[in-house]
Formats: sequence, C-alpha cells, structure tokens
Amino acid sequence: MWVVDKSSPEELIWDGHSHRGERTSVKNALREEKRARHRYDIQDAVDQAGITIKVNRELKQLESKLLEHEVVLAVLPATHSDERGLLVATNSRIMFVFLGWVNRTELVYDYRSISHMRWLGGFIMGRMRAYVFGTQSSIKFTQVWNPVGKKFVHIVNSRTESISNVTRSEFEYNKIARSTKATEYQVRPNDLLANEVVELDSQFELGLIEKDVYLSSKLDLLKRMT
Repeated sequence: MWVVDKSSPEELIWDGHSHRGERTSVKNALREEKRARHRYDIQDAVDQAGITIKVNRELKQLESKLLEHEVVLAVLPATHSDERGLLVATNSRIMFVFLGWVNRTELVYDYRSISHMRWLGGFIMGRMRAYVFGTQSSIKFTQVWNPVGKKFVHIVNSRTESISNVTRSEFEYNKIARSTKATEYQVRPNDLLANEVVELDSQFELGLIEKDVYLSSKLDLLKRMT
C-alpha cells in the first residue's frame, strides 16, 4: 500500500511486503493502482508469490470471502486432496479455495486451531503440513514452489507462536460447545411439589404456621406426588 512520506509529502512510499521502502509520485501511484487487478494487500501477496498459474478464478473471488478488517499476508498455488487451488494466509486464519467447473472447495483453519506448520522441502517443489492443536493430525498441501512455500510457513508460524495455549484451549472449548446440541431442562411436577414441601417445613420450624395446618398441608402435598 502506498502511504504519504512525511519527509516529502509530494512522494509516496510503499508500506507492503514486496518492494518495501520504494518511492514514487502520487501520479504514478494512481496510475499503478488502476492497473492493479486486486485489492492492495491481495495484489501485494500476488507480487510476492510471483507464479499464480491456474488460480486466477480463486484470486478474483478472494476479496469477497474475507472478513471485515481481514488482511491477506500471503498467497500461493497449492494442491490439497488432488485439487489445485489457492492457499491464503491472512492475519487471522489459513484458507484454501478451489473453484472448479464442477467441484468447489473452501477450507478455513483458524490460527488458534493450528499448533505450527512444517515445510517438507524439495529442490523446486515441496510439501507443507499444518498440525492441528492438541492432536497428531495434520493438513497436507503439496506441489508448492520452494521459495514461496518457505515464506508462507514462516508467516503462519509467526502468527501461531503469538497465540497462547490458554487462547487455544478456550477456542477448542467454544468450538465443542457450539457443536453440542442445546437440551432444554424439563421441570417435572414432583420437583415443584418437593420445593413446596421444603418451604412448608421451613415455615413450621420458624413457628409461622400451626402444627395441625402443617401436617394436613404436608400430607396433601405428599399425596399429590406421583
């Protein structure tokens, strides 16, 4: 993203991941923004990835899938379960988007559910695994370009390292709570009658009612219990 240089208001300075510190004039920045195909953070991530072959459809729809105030940090083409799609790292989660002519896949992994990510390198292409917090299971991504994949892993790990175990535990607990069906507690008639018996006993012990009234009332309540 271009921002105004405080030392020279007539110039702009690039504040994104790629070309950091590069300067330009306001006129050139406006011309470049018109040529950009995506939102500034997405375009910046695309520039870093370099190769985005066969994921143009996913890139065009990526902005519509983002949450409010969510910022894209990195993108790269990757294969997951034999589907060649777009892998995205934002400031809050990992996303995998595949938009085929027939099949469509969209997977979301919150950083709180990821313990860490591992790069399994190759000379040109490599593999990545994201390990789920609290388990031995992992999410596999293959056919990833080597330099881009390493940077992606570094970004994800820097985000996961900043999340405490307490935050992750709360996230897991809330996820389980949301998946559990709420059951409404049913009050039985005997429960209400039992409360009346307890209240009646208390009144008698405090001397608020006579003994004959207490005994007749309690007998009536006990008869009504089923």
